[in-house]
Parts: sequence; C-alpha cells; structure tokens
Amino acid sequence: MELTKIAEHIKDLPTKEKMAILELIDIKIASDMKEVITELKFTRESLEQRMTSDKNSLEHRMNSQTKIVTLAISFLGLLITLFKFLE
Repeated sequence: MELTKIAEHIKDLPTKEKMAILELIDIKIASDMKEVITELKFTRESLEQRMTSDKNSLEHRMNSQTKIVTLAISFLGLLITLFKFLE
C-alpha cells in the first residue's frame, strides 16, 4: 500500500492511534529490509563461490592447453631436428 493511501486512511484517527499504526509499519519495513539484506548476502556469497569455481576451472584449462602447446612445439622441434639430421 502506498504511503499516501495510508495517510488518507489514518488522517481522522487520534494521534495516539496514528503513532501506533506508523510504528507497526516501521517494524514491518525493518523486518522486510533484514530479509532483503540476508537474501542479498546469500546471493553475493553464491556468486562469489561460482566466480571462484569458474576462475579455478579456467586456470586448469589454461594450464592444460599450455602443456599441450608446449608438447606440440617440442615434438615439432624434435621432428625438424630429425629431418635435418637425416638429410
């Protein structure tokens, strides 16, 4: 409910009752904000875990690819040396 509508509904109430209603609204908003903050923290932690996992996976793949390229270059160097030697 919008605050302007709430204000319209409670404008004719005595001050004591208005204050009680507004206090209840504040309590509800504070409770909702705690839930939102908790959910945001959980989402952030989940994203950080996923990013760390992806980073580790990427590093592993890069290391594997580097080893393969190094092995291929070494093998080609060996073949070139053998062909030069056999000529």
